[in-house]
Amino acid sequence: MVTRMRFRSGLLAAALLAGSLARVGGARAQTSPDLAEGRQLFVEALADEEHGRFAAALEKYKRVQAIRDTVNVRYRIGAALEGLGRVARAVDAYGAAVKLGVDNGTDADVVRGAQARLDLLRPRIAHLAVHVTPQTFGDVEVQVDSEPVPAQALGDVAVDPGPHVVTASAKGARPFRAPITLSEGGRAGVPVVLEPLSGEPAPQPPPPPPPGSDRAATYRTVGLVTGAAGGVLILGGAVVLVLRAGAISKLHDNCPSGSCPASQQQDLTSTRDRALAFGPLGGVMLGVGALAVGTGIVLFTVAGRDTQTATRIVPVTTTQGAMLNLVRRF
Repeated sequence: MVTRMRFRSGLLAAALLAGSLARVGGARAQTSPDLAEGRQLFVEALADEEHGRFAAALEKYKRVQAIRDTVNVRYRIGAALEGLGRVARAVDAYGAAVKLGVDNGTDADVVRGAQARLDLLRPRIAHLAVHVTPQTFGDVEVQVDSEPVPAQALGDVAVDPGPHVVTASAKGARPFRAPITLSEGGRAGVPVVLEPLSGEPAPQPPPPPPPGSDRAATYRTVGLVTGAAGGVLILGGAVVLVLRAGAISKLHDNCPSGSCPASQQQDLTSTRDRALAFGPLGGVMLGVGALAVGTGIVLFTVAGRDTQTATRIVPVTTTQGAMLNLVRRF
């Protein structure tokens, strides 16, 4: 009864198809014999569908689609797939019919019919989530009912309700096979556990980097940064000492024999204060800069040595202040 109702609704699609096949368009122009063959195939496919010969109808609808792809043809492909119980594929075909009709702004009645079938069938689709472990095997091929599934689609594989078989294969691994049965709208996860072939060790993940390689990279980076900072401090200290020398020269010029003019007393006092402050400041900057440059050189040198030798920079307090000491552990 349901099939006959679908067939009657398809008569409208058949009438519309006769007009759509006659329109010129597409990537290539069809000749009159092509269009005549398409019309004849479509009529035969409708008859096959009416009598429940859905596989034959599907094959003919696809041949019509090769001649001219229309909303009506895609709708009928969906109907044939639905008759075969291939709900997931039928949803794809109905969805393609809706998209084509909306994009082209044509066949509104057929688009509404396809959308109605989509709304009815989508809740019936079952879903599989396939998880492959371990990840050490490369080029894993997963199939559901002998059809390959792309890696990006493993998390949600739309399938028909009913029994299915999940298989997986990879070089150096035993073939995996797991049957599963899903109800309408059901969801299930399938863990694919790959085991190495007998007598062969399991593939190993890539070896970790050599011991100390990360530390060596860190030493190089810190050494470069520290050395660069030291260079900036040395340059800054040199500038400060030059400014100090300029202040002292100004005092000598304006205060011969230590006697300064009363009119310039305030300015010369400020110049004297700068000279007094710039001396220690410039010296400290030069000293710290030289220490930083030296530390940077040491760190960069240590990074290039044997990574199996642990080297640490340890600050040490002395009676003279502080210094950096190298501690090496073998």
